[in-house]
Amino acid sequence: LNLVCAIHAEDYYLVDYYSHLMQEMGREDTESWSEGRTYEAEPEAMWSVVGIAEKVGNKLHIVHLSTKEGVNIIRWAKSHGVDATTETCPQYLIFTTEDFKKLGSVLKIAPPLRKEEDREELWKGLKDGSIDFICTDHAAGKYPEEKSSPDIWKNYAGIPGTQLIAP
Repeated sequence: LNLVCAIHAEDYYLVDYYSHLMQEMGREDTESWSEGRTYEAEPEAMWSVVGIAEKVGNKLHIVHLSTKEGVNIIRWAKSHGVDATTETCPQYLIFTTEDFKKLGSVLKIAPPLRKEEDREELWKGLKDGSIDFICTDHAAGKYPEEKSSPDIWKNYAGIPGTQLIAP
C-alpha cells in the first residue's frame, strides 16, 4: 500500500512510567510535566519507527518535532533513503522550558517545550530542509479555566496555534 504512517513521536511506555512517577512523588510543577514526558521519549520513538520504515519501505511522517536529537535522527533517516518527512510547530521555535517555567500551564503542550539548544537546532533543521514544514497543532480550549490549576497534571495540554502561524 502507498500509505503515509504519521507518528506522534513520544515513546508511550517512557511517558507513562515517568509521568506516573512524577505524580506519585507529588510533583505538580511545570518541570514535572517536562520530566514526565522525558526528553528520551522522542528519540526512542523515532528510532523505532525509522527502523520499521527503513525495513518495510513505507512513507513516514513525524509530527511535532521538538528535540535536537529528533532533528539529527530525521537527517540520518533521509540520508539513508528512508522516505520520511517531519514538521515542527511555532511553539517549539519560539518558546523553551524557561518560558514554560515563567508562564506556566498556558504553555503546557505535548511533547513539552525543550531547551534553547533544541530550539536552535529546529531552526537549523528548517533552514537545511531536514524539517519539511511548520504546522500549528491547534488545540482550542476554554481559557483560562482549563489552564488555571496550580497542579500541572490537572490542566489541559495544548495551545491554540493558528494565530502563531497566520496573520
